[in-house]
Amino acid sequence: MSWTRALVASCTLLCTIHSAQAQSHDISPAAGAVAGIGASIYGHELGHALAFRWVGAEDVRIQVPGEQCRLLCGATHARLNRSLSTEERRWLSASGLLSANLINEALLGRRTLAESGFGRGYVAANLYSNLVHVYSYYTQHVGVDGYRGNDIDQFEAAGGNPHLLSAALVGYSLYAVKRMRDRQIPLLFVKLNF
Repeated sequence: MSWTRALVASCTLLCTIHSAQAQSHDISPAAGAVAGIGASIYGHELGHALAFRWVGAEDVRIQVPGEQCRLLCGATHARLNRSLSTEERRWLSASGLLSANLINEALLGRRTLAESGFGRGYVAANLYSNLVHVYSYYTQHVGVDGYRGNDIDQFEAAGGNPHLLSAALVGYSLYAVKRMRDRQIPLLFVKLNF
């Protein structure tokens, strides 16, 4: 995906989030949830794309699905004409997770958005992504069975503390679920009665 298309996709994502409240009665919750799940993948990859542009990369492209899976993942590719510092590599690796969780917060900040089918799909897929990143980091090893690593592996390779990042992802996910339970917002279509 070209940078222009990524920008158009991001504007579309933001417009969809903004109008989800008004349209939540016009579309079925299931269709909204599917759109939210897809948007969560693009929200994550958009963070990487913006970080690549920040470090001066050219030909930034988002690919969904990514190379390591067939569903619920993506990849962002770019052409760089220089070497990156360790700080820039850490920023690039964490930017997708940060972006997706910031969008998650924007949705949870408005009850009507969080309760819409779109919001439920986005939040569920984002929290799932947080936990899958952590699970994959601790259960798979780069270079074994074709596994090339995820954002946490890249964060560690750039000198970051993967355990701190993993703890932050798990902690945020649990905190988000607690807030949803307290506000009686279902996780996808499951009421959180625990």
